[in-house]
Amino acid sequence: MGKMFGGGGKRIRKDAGELQLADFEQFPAWEFCHDEESVEGQTECTMRPLRGVKRVQWPSFDGLVSVDMIASGGKRFVGFVQPGETLDHPWSCSPEIVLAAPVGTIVSHALLETFNQMMRSDSARIGLHVPGMSPADVRSLVPVAYQAIDIRPEELWPLTVRPRVSIKGFPESWQLDGWLNAANHDPRHVVR
Repeated sequence: MGKMFGGGGKRIRKDAGELQLADFEQFPAWEFCHDEESVEGQTECTMRPLRGVKRVQWPSFDGLVSVDMIASGGKRFVGFVQPGETLDHPWSCSPEIVLAAPVGTIVSHALLETFNQMMRSDSARIGLHVPGMSPADVRSLVPVAYQAIDIRPEELWPLTVRPRVSIKGFPESWQLDGWLNAANHDPRHVVR
C-alpha cells in the first residue's frame, strides 16, 4: 500500500506498481526516489510526484510521465510512458493504458494469469509492448485486451500518444500502429 510520510506538508510516496488512474490525473510526472532508498518502508520502486513540472529530461528525470492516448476513432485513454534519452521507436518508452478498475473486474480469461506481460487480472494497466510471447499466445490474448478497453481494433489504431508534460528529445505526440510483439522494438512485429 502507498505510504504518506509526514513533514511540513504531506509527502506522497507510492510504489510504481500501485500508481492508479487518479494518481496520473492528479500529477502528470512521477519520479523514482533513488535518493530515499535507505528510508524505512521504501524500495527502489518507490516514486514521488513532481509538482508543477512543465518539462522533464532524462537522465536527471527517471520516472513516468502521464500521457493522453487518442484512438483513431476518437476515444481517449489516460496512460503513461517511461521516457529515456530519446524516442528511438514508438514503443521504446514502454507505453501503457491505465484503466479505472483492475482488468479482472472487467474481463475474465485464463491467459491473464498465464501470460501477464501485457496485462494481469489484478492490475488496471494494459501494456502495448508484449515481449516474450509466441504469435499464437498473442492472438489469444490481444482480443482480451480489446475487450478490457472496450474498443474494436479498427477504432484503436493508429493510437496517438501525447505527453502531458514536455519530454526533452521527444516530439509533442507520436503514433503507435498496434501491439508490439518483439523484444527489440522492431516495428515489423506489430500485431492487431
